[in-house]
Amino acid sequence: MTSSKDIQESQKITKSESKSGISRKDFLFSAVGLFAVVGGITRHDFANNAFAKPLNGTRMAVLYDSSKCIGCRLCEAACKRKNQLSQEKNPGELSKTTWTIIQATPYGNKPDLLLKRQCMHCTDASCVAVCPTGAAMRKGEYVVIDQYVCIGCGYCEASCPFGVPHTNPPKGTAEKCTFCYDIVKTGSKPACVEACPIGALKFGARTDLLTTAKTWVHKLVEVGWPEAQLYGENELGGLGMIYILLKPPAFYGLPEQPRLATKNVLVQWASGSLTAAALVAPLWFLFKRIS
Repeated sequence: MTSSKDIQESQKITKSESKSGISRKDFLFSAVGLFAVVGGITRHDFANNAFAKPLNGTRMAVLYDSSKCIGCRLCEAACKRKNQLSQEKNPGELSKTTWTIIQATPYGNKPDLLLKRQCMHCTDASCVAVCPTGAAMRKGEYVVIDQYVCIGCGYCEASCPFGVPHTNPPKGTAEKCTFCYDIVKTGSKPACVEACPIGALKFGARTDLLTTAKTWVHKLVEVGWPEAQLYGENELGGLGMIYILLKPPAFYGLPEQPRLATKNVLVQWASGSLTAAALVAPLWFLFKRIS
């Protein structure tokens, strides 16, 4: 049986809510709506950032000449050392702790053809397009993943046409080549380029590297490599990693026409809304318990 004291307390609460102009229930629905709108809009903004804005100054890049590579793997060792990555026995593929690797593809009874694999630092980057938190972002012309923002959702891993990011345990966040951004911005070369003993890797202005690469490809065709070609000039808006290949891209397992992974804006908004609603749900239970 409800006492007169309980009734008086209930009336006080009701009056207090009326004076404030908003009830707990109204506040809850307002919070859900706000989070949903903000979640949807920000996710759309992150997707738009996948398309690189025009860069001021000279864009820097790396040129890898597969015709000169001897497979010494000093670039792999330098990457491990510079980034303090754990050693793996014959990794074979890129992983959370192997950010660059020299892969060999059999070529009949001739020596294997080599290819250096790492992040391609795409101008139009799928990892940036699908990242729900903005962890995959740009540092000038380079694409990096902020380890403090990454939640390890794996979207970048699933969307990358080159199979670069990896979210293996125990840390959980996605990691990949950073282009040695921390030292490149001070004027140094990426660690892998610095370690190459024969000049198969070159670092410099992208326009200059493209000119050099096209000249060399023409010479390779003349000396008996009719399928020699340039890879990275226009793919995904232009790659930060340019290849001189002796065979077509598919021979090395590269996508012939890599595509940007994009999402429908409505789907992005809905996804952001659901995420926001999930964040607000605990508030609903809190208000329910105290109401």
